[in-house]
Amino acid sequence: MTERVDETKVEDAIEERNLDIDESRLYDISENDYVRRDDINRDALRRRFEE
Repeated sequence: MTERVDETKVEDAIEERNLDIDESRLYDISENDYVRRDDINRDALRRRFEE
């Protein structure tokens, strides 16, 4: 099980203590592009390739 930090609580604590901390110093921020395959109608796909 992956542990997650409650970002809202962290942001509230920073704001409450009037800290000026860059988000990149707190979190490992990375962007990933990915493609998610949806349900495929295999019969329709086969017919398209046969045409």
